[in-house]
Amino acid sequence: SDRLVFSCQDEGNWGIYMIEEGEGKEVTPLLDSSLNEYAPIIVKGGERLIYTLEGEIFNRIVEYSLSAKESKNLVFTKNDLHSLKVSPDGQKLLYTEIEGNTENLFYYDRETDQLKKVADGITSFDWFLDSNKFVYIKDKTMYLANISHISNRVEKENDIEFQ
Repeated sequence: SDRLVFSCQDEGNWGIYMIEEGEGKEVTPLLDSSLNEYAPIIVKGGERLIYTLEGEIFNRIVEYSLSAKESKNLVFTKNDLHSLKVSPDGQKLLYTEIEGNTENLFYYDRETDQLKKVADGITSFDWFLDSNKFVYIKDKTMYLANISHISNRVEKENDIEFQ
């Protein structure tokens, strides 16, 4: 079925809600704790969500199973989480953390539970459709990164400077 998930503030707190296509189209609260849940993304297959959670000490990236109604913490950080993008295959994440005035890019693979800082001071990033490559922009240069299947490392292949 078609689902729409979104974050919404209710009485000063952000939660995650869902509307499913069908009769009535009622808004269902999915996650509404005393913490703030933001930016939900429905992962390929439609049975999982990835979202950010703003805590008192740690911020987190969390995976939520719609069928089991269970959450699993994937990433913890004391920094502010900014942009989050799930790979087209739904297995990898790219996200940024804000440290001071710098936006740093991180890569996370949920299958291997590996986390890697890719670059600091980036301005933009996105996935390729095959989920094995991504691009990011830093200092007016675009970098193409390839994920090695053997080592699961992120390797910089080349860069393209632009004005």
